[in-house]
Amino acid sequence: MSQTVPTAGAARAPVRHKPRLADGWISTPEAEKRANVSKTSLIRWMTSGVLAGAKIGGRWRVSAPDLDRLLSGDEADPAA
Repeated sequence: MSQTVPTAGAARAPVRHKPRLADGWISTPEAEKRANVSKTSLIRWMTSGVLAGAKIGGRWRVSAPDLDRLLSGDEADPAA
Protein backbone atom coordinates (compact mmCIF):
# COMPACT_ATOMS: atom_id res chain seq x y z
CA MET A 1 0.00 0.00 0.00
CA SER A 2 1.40 3.37 -0.93
CA GLN A 3 0.23 6.90 -0.54
CA THR A 4 1.66 9.78 -2.52
CA VAL A 5 2.66 12.83 -0.52
CA PRO A 6 1.94 16.07 -2.39
CA THR A 7 4.57 18.77 -2.74
CA ALA A 8 3.79 22.47 -2.46
CA GLY A 9 2.08 23.77 -5.58
CA ALA A 10 1.79 20.34 -7.20
CA ALA A 11 -1.47 18.57 -8.00
CA ARG A 12 -2.13 15.64 -5.73
CA ALA A 13 -2.00 12.10 -7.03
CA PRO A 14 -5.03 9.86 -6.39
CA VAL A 15 -5.04 8.16 -3.00
CA ARG A 16 -3.61 4.63 -3.29
CA HIS A 17 -4.60 3.15 0.08
CA LYS A 18 -8.01 1.68 0.82
CA PRO A 19 -9.94 4.25 2.83
CA ARG A 20 -12.82 3.33 5.11
CA LEU A 21 -16.14 5.10 4.76
CA ALA A 22 -16.04 6.00 8.44
CA ASP A 23 -12.87 8.00 7.76
CA GLY A 24 -14.70 10.84 5.98
CA TRP A 25 -15.33 9.28 2.58
CA ILE A 26 -18.64 9.92 0.81
CA SER A 27 -20.35 8.46 -2.24
CA THR A 28 -20.22 10.20 -5.60
CA PRO A 29 -23.97 11.04 -5.51
CA GLU A 30 -23.45 12.82 -2.18
CA ALA A 31 -20.38 14.65 -3.55
CA GLU A 32 -22.32 15.62 -6.70
CA LYS A 33 -24.99 17.27 -4.53
CA ARG A 34 -22.45 19.09 -2.35
CA ALA A 35 -20.40 20.38 -5.30
CA ASN A 36 -23.28 20.78 -7.78
CA VAL A 37 -21.27 19.02 -10.51
CA SER A 38 -21.63 15.82 -12.53
CA LYS A 39 -20.15 12.43 -11.68
CA THR A 40 -17.92 12.80 -14.74
CA SER A 41 -16.42 16.01 -13.32
CA LEU A 42 -15.82 14.38 -9.93
CA ILE A 43 -14.06 11.40 -11.48
CA ARG A 44 -11.96 13.70 -13.68
CA TRP A 45 -10.93 15.69 -10.58
CA MET A 46 -10.04 12.48 -8.72
CA THR A 47 -8.04 10.89 -11.56
CA SER A 48 -6.15 14.15 -12.21
CA GLY A 49 -5.25 14.52 -8.52
CA VAL A 50 -7.27 17.68 -7.85
CA LEU A 51 -9.56 15.81 -5.44
CA ALA A 52 -8.73 12.83 -3.23
CA GLY A 53 -10.76 9.79 -4.24
CA ALA A 54 -10.60 6.02 -4.34
CA LYS A 55 -12.57 3.03 -5.53
CA ILE A 56 -14.06 1.02 -2.70
CA GLY A 57 -15.95 -2.12 -3.67
CA GLY A 58 -15.87 -1.04 -7.31
CA ARG A 59 -17.45 2.34 -6.62
CA TRP A 60 -15.79 5.74 -6.40
CA ARG A 61 -15.66 7.45 -3.01
CA VAL A 62 -14.69 11.04 -2.41
CA SER A 63 -12.77 12.48 0.53
CA ALA A 64 -15.34 14.73 2.22
CA PRO A 65 -12.73 16.95 3.94
CA ASP A 66 -10.84 17.36 0.66
CA LEU A 67 -14.06 18.23 -1.21
CA ASP A 68 -14.94 20.79 1.48
CA ARG A 69 -11.48 22.39 1.14
CA LEU A 70 -11.83 22.48 -2.64
CA LEU A 71 -15.28 24.09 -2.45
CA SER A 72 -14.16 26.67 0.11
CA GLY A 73 -11.49 27.91 -2.27
CA ASP A 74 -8.48 26.68 -0.29
CA GLU A 75 -7.38 24.63 -3.33
CA ALA A 76 -6.66 25.55 -6.94
CA ASP A 77 -9.65 25.89 -9.27
CA PRO A 78 -10.31 22.43 -10.80
CA ALA A 79 -11.52 23.99 -14.05
CA ALA A 80 -8.15 25.69 -14.62
